[in-house]
Amino acid sequence: MNGKQERPAWLDEGLVFSSVQELLAFRIRRGDGLSVDAEEQYERQRFEEAVKALAEAGVTLAVANAHKCFGFAAEEEDIESAVQYAKRCHQHGIRVGTYVGETLAYETLFTEKPEAEDWVATRYDGKRVYWHSQTFRFVPCKNHPGWIDFQKQVVKLAVERIGVDFIHFDNVYVWREPDSCHCKVCTQMFRDFLGRKYTHEQRKRRLGFSDLSGIRPPAYATEGGGRHPKEIQRITDPLQQDWIDFRCEGVAQMYRQLCDYARSLKPDIVLECNPVITCTNGAFQRGVDIPRLVGNGHAFWVEDGNAARLEPDGRLVGNIRTFKMARTLNNAAFSYVTDADPNVTRLRVAEAMAFNLDCVGPVGRSEAAQDFITFFRKHRELYARNQTLADVAVLRSFRSLAWENVETHLSTLLVEQVLIQHQIPFHIVFDADLDRLADYRAVVLAEVQFMSDAEIEKVRAYVKDGGTVLAVGATSRYDEMARRRHALGLADVLGTDGALAAQEDYGKGRAAYLPEVVPKPPLPVRGDYYMVDNRYWHLPANTDEVLSALRWCLNGRPLVEVDAGLNVAVEICERQAPHLLILHAVNYDLNRVLSDVPVSLKVPDGAKVNSVRVLSPGADLEVACVTDGGRLSFSFPELKIYAVARIALG
Repeated sequence: MNGKQERPAWLDEGLVFSSVQELLAFRIRRGDGLSVDAEEQYERQRFEEAVKALAEAGVTLAVANAHKCFGFAAEEEDIESAVQYAKRCHQHGIRVGTYVGETLAYETLFTEKPEAEDWVATRYDGKRVYWHSQTFRFVPCKNHPGWIDFQKQVVKLAVERIGVDFIHFDNVYVWREPDSCHCKVCTQMFRDFLGRKYTHEQRKRRLGFSDLSGIRPPAYATEGGGRHPKEIQRITDPLQQDWIDFRCEGVAQMYRQLCDYARSLKPDIVLECNPVITCTNGAFQRGVDIPRLVGNGHAFWVEDGNAARLEPDGRLVGNIRTFKMARTLNNAAFSYVTDADPNVTRLRVAEAMAFNLDCVGPVGRSEAAQDFITFFRKHRELYARNQTLADVAVLRSFRSLAWENVETHLSTLLVEQVLIQHQIPFHIVFDADLDRLADYRAVVLAEVQFMSDAEIEKVRAYVKDGGTVLAVGATSRYDEMARRRHALGLADVLGTDGALAAQEDYGKGRAAYLPEVVPKPPLPVRGDYYMVDNRYWHLPANTDEVLSALRWCLNGRPLVEVDAGLNVAVEICERQAPHLLILHAVNYDLNRVLSDVPVSLKVPDGAKVNSVRVLSPGADLEVACVTDGGRLSFSFPELKIYAVARIALG
């Protein structure tokens, strides 16, 4: 179920943040090649002058250290430094956050806490898991109650001693196969999980037997001719499928416990985690199910490598999808924005301003983006407490994305790419949102292959009552236990069993079907967990067919129409007090300034347009507009990198 936490009021200030979170001791032990005056530099970034400069630059949140991995005694000097830094930040009106690490630096931690040796993640073959090449620290078992209790001690220190307003939990995920933890704790918890998930009869149907006492976490045979898990496209073993679900549940439950404990100490604390990946198969790789995980807090980091840019081959790359997922879950997403090229920094900040939930990210004291940050802080009504609007929802369904590494991911990403580059506003929704499909004129099911009868019935009822659906490929071909149906479960709604494209009326609604969203080469390759990353974000070969099906589903003009070519993305929001429509536009082509960009959008029923102003850093113009037939027409006079239309309604 998608949890959503209320956002503390202080987030209405907008999040512009800076970080001094990394311990000097950690950098020394890691072998960072530090300068001779590293100690002095480390302290200078926390001095009064540095904090004052952050405040003057518009920073609203500064993140320091709480605990990395060495133990409380070994990190005492750094903890006290964070206490003093927090006091200086609060004196200058800056909120304070802390970093909470998760690894186990055994050289010092095991001396302070010998019991921590029991917390180490252990593979199927008994080997303990190191943090990549950093063999001075182990990866913990995220299910071990001793480790969770230790993390709660860190939370208590951060809240009560440092006095934080915000906590960043790093690396909230588990290790890729074949390095998943198979310790006694995980083994018993997995058996208990299966016992809760399935009845006696369901276990027999799922596994062929019902006695779970001999169940162990599934191992991947990487020797003797077996395939490494990074070479597997489709997960077909039922126990492996349930193991993915269990790992996702374990990570989410762990984060939930830490968040609940932090809120018990400080109700208005803001909580954020780093699950690393959002647009590839995080469930299989890392035990990350985004809606199940991040809804426990208020924000999350993304390190997918999707920073905003326009590639030479025409691929528009950015964090738009991640920002949309975050908004659905009432979260902000944190992504790196600074770059050596000042205009690239501005583009990344502009994308966050347009699509993120009132957060531009870690800009620190970046001079390149200062005019954007000033604009963001000045025009709070354009960003705070606004709701995005959309005609279209794209469903990201857990089972289909977790059990198939290519087909569902690629099809979903490419439909989203069409929507982004053709300026059609959309929301990303999850399984729990199937109960609110009526909020949308059209819903996209792109290779949603594994659907239960109950989920199919929700889609069928939505269409029967007047909704529209665009289905692609093997959508509804399999049930929730991955058993193949003799026909598509939605065949009656779609008017086809998947052989040919179709467009059919059904009840009061309509449905369109495409056999495939055709990707352009290159295609995802075996050997890297079939990562469907931004290398494959080309507009599909049958883009026109996808657009035609979408427009047929909408059965009329879309909410917004912008004639700006393929390198502009837009987001539309509504604010209730004062009543505004807010249209953000971002130009990803840094070599081209657009002029007189025409816009048409639907006016909310019963509202009238009082004025249209187009703003950007350094410009604020009232523009001519025309309202006709419930639609508003105007133009962006100029679109360099970013512009926003403020449409006042009466």
